[in-house]
Amino acid sequence: MADLKALFDENGLLGIIPYAFNMSGQGYDFLCSKLKAGVPFWTVYSDENLVPFIATDTERNYIYFPLFSTQEQAEDFDQTLLQDNFHFHPQIVDTGANASNLWLCYRDLGITHVRFDDTIWVDIKDLAPTATYDGFLNLKLPIRNAALNASLYYMLEYMDAGINFDESIAYFWKVLQASYFYVPLRPRTALRKGEAITSENSDFHYKDNPESHKIKKSILAFTDKNFLEMYAAIEHLKPEDYTAAYTPGFTDLKEFMKLHPDYSIMLNPYAGSLILTLEFFEEMETIALNIDAGNAGLNT
Repeated sequence: MADLKALFDENGLLGIIPYAFNMSGQGYDFLCSKLKAGVPFWTVYSDENLVPFIATDTERNYIYFPLFSTQEQAEDFDQTLLQDNFHFHPQIVDTGANASNLWLCYRDLGITHVRFDDTIWVDIKDLAPTATYDGFLNLKLPIRNAALNASLYYMLEYMDAGINFDESIAYFWKVLQASYFYVPLRPRTALRKGEAITSENSDFHYKDNPESHKIKKSILAFTDKNFLEMYAAIEHLKPEDYTAAYTPGFTDLKEFMKLHPDYSIMLNPYAGSLILTLEFFEEMETIALNIDAGNAGLNT
């Protein structure tokens, strides 16, 4: 067996990649140990969506992030994406002692694997504990929207590139309808000591829609606490300004918009900022029905 430590010490991840095939064996275990320890690597990243590029392998049914052991490989991949109008940029990921949080975040973004240097598959289960649930269980546990996150950012990649990919919209629509969200509340005035946030003394977080004549404001909603806390950090919010939240399901949001047609929902502000409207719901539903009808015709 090759001296993996010596190869790593001399060449970094690039030195041990050739010994980590098949998601098993000493080489694979050594690679996973280095990744969990926080060794730096490269990815291609979206400043618009604040996530790495998401790819799929339909034969294996994998959803994955392409990762790279060198900057040059990341730059080459970025140029390949640019040819199809995908706008990303190479970025080094150097988490150090916070590596465990990174892999948990990647897991909750809905990926099943990462792929190094377009060669080696690594199962996310070998880098982060397996999640015991997805979605909303009860108020004591955080909402986890791994399937929704993956479908959202996969769809947004194609939308941002100006590419019509109806299958991605149809799948997002399917997952969206079964999802729950965080809708944070902020106090209308400073809270007195010991005063709790209630529906009477608080309001939603909003963003104005100056480009729309019909939709004046968007209520902010988040797919999980990672995106909520990212928003809070960017806005420099105090904990009392966002930690209390409603947890509505899709039907609740849809009914609210029917009652208040001049409002929309903005999903994950600063990280995609997808605007959800009743019109968009209808468009997605029509696309999904057309795809189902086409598939049914192929199977008759």
